[in-house]
Amino acid sequence: RLVINDLIQDDVMVIDLNHCILDINDTLLTKLGLEREKVIGRHCYEISHHQDVPCSGEGHPCPLAEVKETLEHARVTHIHLDKDNQNIYCSISCHPLFENNELVGVVEVSKDITKDIRWKKALMRQDKFVSLGRLSAGVAHEVNNPLTTILTTAMLLQEDFDPDDPIYKELQIITDETLRCRKIVTSLLDFARQTEPTKKLCNINDVVSASLVLTRKQAAFDDVAVVQDLAEDIPAINVDKDQMQQVFINFILNAMQATDSGGKISVSTTFIPEDEVVEIAISDTGKGIPAENIEKIFDPFFTTRESGTGLGLAIAHGIIERHGGSIDVKSKPGSGATFTIRLSVNQRNQNDH
Repeated sequence: RLVINDLIQDDVMVIDLNHCILDINDTLLTKLGLEREKVIGRHCYEISHHQDVPCSGEGHPCPLAEVKETLEHARVTHIHLDKDNQNIYCSISCHPLFENNELVGVVEVSKDITKDIRWKKALMRQDKFVSLGRLSAGVAHEVNNPLTTILTTAMLLQEDFDPDDPIYKELQIITDETLRCRKIVTSLLDFARQTEPTKKLCNINDVVSASLVLTRKQAAFDDVAVVQDLAEDIPAINVDKDQMQQVFINFILNAMQATDSGGKISVSTTFIPEDEVVEIAISDTGKGIPAENIEKIFDPFFTTRESGTGLGLAIAHGIIERHGGSIDVKSKPGSGATFTIRLSVNQRNQNDH
């Protein structure tokens, strides 16, 4: 154990042929948030994947199974879960352990490659945004004109009928649905524009407060309590006030939609001097986000709501990235979700316009 703990900084487990953990290093224990005595003797898939059967499939290939089949070193890319149930992408080197020329177990050395994977996904997402943006702009412009004709015609026809007339009511359905389509077209155009921010020095607390004022009527209507905790030591930073307000309103409204009547939303700001970043956290007490959806929620057109366009979070994510910021999502099904936006205070001295 001395060699494992003191000389190897990656995550290390010693596992027998029945998937039981025989040893584990401190680095991995810290990441899992567990004590050694609660890990030794348990199955590796219980600890790393929170499941009761061995790993399998494309996203979770079992390195032990591969070593048992080939009796040779195996290397796989794997997804583990940390103490907050968030995905950790790992590059695993699985080395066979032999005793009297018989395989008795393996040593798994896992390197956390989460940052690399997320960086690659961010680049792919940006390329997708550019392509979809061009497509969306073309579609939106082509659809907008006939929608205007349909809407105008339906409204003019309504003038010939009494509001109690069944035909008037049918025309109202056409009007309402056309307006809904127009809203989708507007979202497509917003997504397609992806305009660069016009940054000015401001206190992010003021932007958060203004966003809360604009959403408080919706909160009252939904019977959702809103608690704010804005740090007083927040430094002024360069942001596009209008764009960031759009981001905050989007996340606040999403939190309200995810929260049942009588629930609560918390909005806080924090300055972290050692990282030179300002954090804006928006939490809710809603039903949470399934683990399989967390990686998808910022993808264009991904939505779990019948009336959603799947563009709001994609647009917000793009704005944050163009501000040089990042966003982290933590959620447990049934326990709500927390979206944390991080913005660098180094932008204070930039003259981005």
